[in-house]
Amino acid sequence: MLPIKYGIQRALIGGAAALFLFGVYWLISQRFDPQALLDSWPVLAVVTAIGGFVGWFASVVWPRPNDEIHEASGHRNRPRWQDRLRLGVLSSSLRWLKTSTALRRWLKPDGGEFKGGSLYSLVHPEDVNDVDRAFLAASLNKARFQARCRIALTAAQHRHVLLKVRPLTDATGRVVRYLVRVADATGQARVEQNFKKQMSLAQERLVQLEQDLARLKESYRDLYHNAPVMYFSLDVQGKLVTVNDTLLRTLGYEREEVMGRSFTLMWSEGAKERPTAAAQVREWETHWRKRDGAQLNVWIRTVPLADDAGRFVRLRGAALDLTDRSRLAIELLARGDELERTNARLRQINTELEDFSYVVSHDLKEPLRTLQAYSHLLAEDFSSQLGPDGFQYINHMIQASRRLGELIDDLLKLSQAGRIKGAPQEFDLIEVVATVRNDLVGLIQQKEATVLTEGSLPALSGDQQRIAQLLANLVANALKYNRNPAPKVVIGQVSGPLPASAPVDVDHRHAVIYVRDNGIGIDPKHHQQIFGIFRRLHQTDEFEGTGAGLAICQKIVQAHGGKIWVESQAGQGATFYFTLPRPPQLHQQLTPPASARQENRSEDLTATRQTSPGTRAPSGGQAKPLVLLVEDQEDIGVIIQRLGERSGLQIVRFASAEEAWQYLQTNEPDLLLLDINLPGMNGIALCRNVRQELHRANVPIVLFSPEENPAELEKLWNAGATHILSKDLLSEPAVWQERIGAILKQGVRAAGGL
Repeated sequence: MLPIKYGIQRALIGGAAALFLFGVYWLISQRFDPQALLDSWPVLAVVTAIGGFVGWFASVVWPRPNDEIHEASGHRNRPRWQDRLRLGVLSSSLRWLKTSTALRRWLKPDGGEFKGGSLYSLVHPEDVNDVDRAFLAASLNKARFQARCRIALTAAQHRHVLLKVRPLTDATGRVVRYLVRVADATGQARVEQNFKKQMSLAQERLVQLEQDLARLKESYRDLYHNAPVMYFSLDVQGKLVTVNDTLLRTLGYEREEVMGRSFTLMWSEGAKERPTAAAQVREWETHWRKRDGAQLNVWIRTVPLADDAGRFVRLRGAALDLTDRSRLAIELLARGDELERTNARLRQINTELEDFSYVVSHDLKEPLRTLQAYSHLLAEDFSSQLGPDGFQYINHMIQASRRLGELIDDLLKLSQAGRIKGAPQEFDLIEVVATVRNDLVGLIQQKEATVLTEGSLPALSGDQQRIAQLLANLVANALKYNRNPAPKVVIGQVSGPLPASAPVDVDHRHAVIYVRDNGIGIDPKHHQQIFGIFRRLHQTDEFEGTGAGLAICQKIVQAHGGKIWVESQAGQGATFYFTLPRPPQLHQQLTPPASARQENRSEDLTATRQTSPGTRAPSGGQAKPLVLLVEDQEDIGVIIQRLGERSGLQIVRFASAEEAWQYLQTNEPDLLLLDINLPGMNGIALCRNVRQELHRANVPIVLFSPEENPAELEKLWNAGATHILSKDLLSEPAVWQERIGAILKQGVRAAGGL
């Protein structure tokens, strides 16, 4: 009945309101004529009906809220839209008596009824105790309260709510009902959960930071006390305030023995400087005294500390024990002095060895040359009288003397191969290969062989002359020990990985060069033996040579800090590998010196130069050309005179340069033959005097020297020599006579000769 009654009331109110408003409008429009108002009663009836219908329709659209809820809330005149609030009434036993439509729809979206049900049936089980305690406190205090809980919508879904509760009492003051307003607290709960989570993470982070700080403190403490440096601090009175364990261990004190004691406790009597409270950083070296009285050599650095007012409060210092370092420095200095003396002795020994090698080769080869020359003269002059056996004996003697000369030459080369003259120079290996081809052109043509390069050859750093000697020996061996009808030698650089049997690991600072041939090969059991001095695998009648070539190669490679080895099988050719240093800067092109380009390694005629633009031919008016010979060796002098007489020359011989100098004051020979090594004035000085003091610019001068070093040859050219001959040429008298005759016919050769 309540809705029908409510609708009739709203219809009557609407009709009366419409009648009143229309009547006022009509009177105004009719200028307040009552008769006109009465005459329009049909219109008034229609307007009244329309107003009543509108009032009834409004009661349907906005139904009247539950009166009981309104009465309980104390808002009897609450408008109808308030029924949309989530309100409810609970009994004293917390069972629902009344609920608003909005609350029912919010808590029971499926349309289910919960009137008469318990509040606890909706509350999450974990929140029941909190809600129960809140309502119990409200029943005792009769005061309003708020409670947070979770409402279970379904078995898997719940909603956070805020219960705003006001207890309702009867006349006796007993709580009989509870007016409840339910608010959504899901967002707030989510914020609180995130806040709690962040707080939990922050607490965990704080605990982690505290643990890290504790470890850092312990690490700092361990570093401070166990550092290899002695740390200490002094107060304004110079007393020890803090010290680390390193200082205690070094000096042998216990901590209680030094704390609060004056810093003079550890100062040696001979200490020159002591720390002061100066407001500046200081560093110095002094001596400390250990507990047992031993002295330490220490380095100290102190830093003053001041307070906010700028007053000095503490001196912080660090000390480093230099005792062992000082002792080692003294020992190193002594060792350095000893090493310097040893190096001086080694330099002296090396110089003596060089002199010894030269003297030995000179003194051994002088009688050998005499033996060879007389053997040739004997064979030429008395071969018919000696008979077949005697002539064969002479041939054996000539061959043996020639092998002995080769052995002496190889010994001299071996002694020089391990020494690099001057600083390492940068050069391209392809230039060295070209030089080797030119030097061995006769052997290459004789063997009808091919010498090739494979790929690009690198730039190297070292002694270019020694490297040329190294390649020449390897290529000559490859051609000599080769029975292939088409001998072939290949020179190249290893760009990929080395063979597994390689004895070295090569880095980017070294290049690996190989020389490969198709010769007779080497049995692997002899790979190490072949690098020994005078080690031969074949008889001399099979292959010529002394067996020193590979030993010289090894010396040259080792002098450059490299390694040399061979990969070969018998009958399958051989490949020699060796490592040489690359230049510090990448492949800088260098032009070899002129003396190196003009070098000639022939053992007979070494070089020829021009000393004057003019030329001088032998005197045409004389029956015999006049030759001045300066030679202190009697046998060599006799041989040269004998060969000169056979060639139709008039030879005047002197044993010293001083005698020859006196002779040259009044005579002008057609040719001068000068030995370099003479008693008193040597041949170089005599040659220089002839050019500079006697001004004999056109006379050809021959110096006897086996030298092949371009720098040494340059000295001979600068002295004024036009030709350089080796006395080894005397072992072949016919060749000697031919060379002397060519020099006399040519006079002074044009510049640019060999």
